[in-house]
Amino acid sequence: MTQPLVVHIGFHKTGTTWLQKAVFPYHPRLYPYVSGRVWDDPFLRCIVAESDREFDPERARAAYEAGLLRSGPLAPDRVAVVSAERLSGHAASGGYDTIRIAHRLHAVVPEARVLMVVRSQIDMIESEYRQLVGEGYRGRISSLWTSDAWKRVQFDLGHYEYDTLVREYQLLFGTENVGVFTYEGVVADRNRYLDRLATFFGVERFELDPDVGEQDVHPGLPNRGLGLLRALNHFRRTELNPFPIVDIGVWWRGPIVAASRMLPRRRHLIPAAKRAELADRYREPNDRLAKLVPTEDFGSFMAALSSSVR
Repeated sequence: MTQPLVVHIGFHKTGTTWLQKAVFPYHPRLYPYVSGRVWDDPFLRCIVAESDREFDPERARAAYEAGLLRSGPLAPDRVAVVSAERLSGHAASGGYDTIRIAHRLHAVVPEARVLMVVRSQIDMIESEYRQLVGEGYRGRISSLWTSDAWKRVQFDLGHYEYDTLVREYQLLFGTENVGVFTYEGVVADRNRYLDRLATFFGVERFELDPDVGEQDVHPGLPNRGLGLLRALNHFRRTELNPFPIVDIGVWWRGPIVAASRMLPRRRHLIPAAKRAELADRYREPNDRLAKLVPTEDFGSFMAALSSSVR
């Protein structure tokens, strides 16, 4: 019998860390598949990191099944949960490989159900930018849409036209096996979100501590102080800056972030004119998304995009 499986692909900045650390491990019928660092998991490295020259679905399937046995045989009613937001791409590379990953997942685990959470685009881009700065990015936010690379992958605004990826997963796995939720819905009513999540997973409702809905497991960087963090990233060795002139480590990040949180709040990083342009750009993709997922209420999602322009 094939073990029930849900693949949670992200997106980044949609509460994935909260699910991975505060939710999935505490349901008796869920088996969090990934142990340790996501990028060290053999199955996920097959799906994400291998080139097309190397990728072998049979070898990837063997790696997946070996991972299922880490803790011994699983009861047939337990649901394995592969949760890794890198499966939905990454902002630094513009989600260039999202479709390839979708096809690889279908080739290896065609029995899976697929969960994704989307977020209103302007809030998403600003949150992703803060994450990029936290990961060592040195550019201003405007550099995300003004660079014109030829020899490398880069940030791409098309990554946030969610309907393209949703449609691909629906074609591969079947519409009924693809769950699409909005981050705004999670924030508005986390208990309702968890109940709907349990229904999609095919398990009993989550019985969590009352304060689990208030936990902020992985708080993002504040808008204030990013300029100083960017400047110091020139002297920090990261994947986004592998060859600094000198590596001073990361000891300075904590004090800067702590001080920045005490400064007056800066609502947006993206200038008003660009926010209006982005809102117009994503209007049609969002309408297509709503038609692809008629069971999801996109009201708060659309409202968040509109409010970002004001």
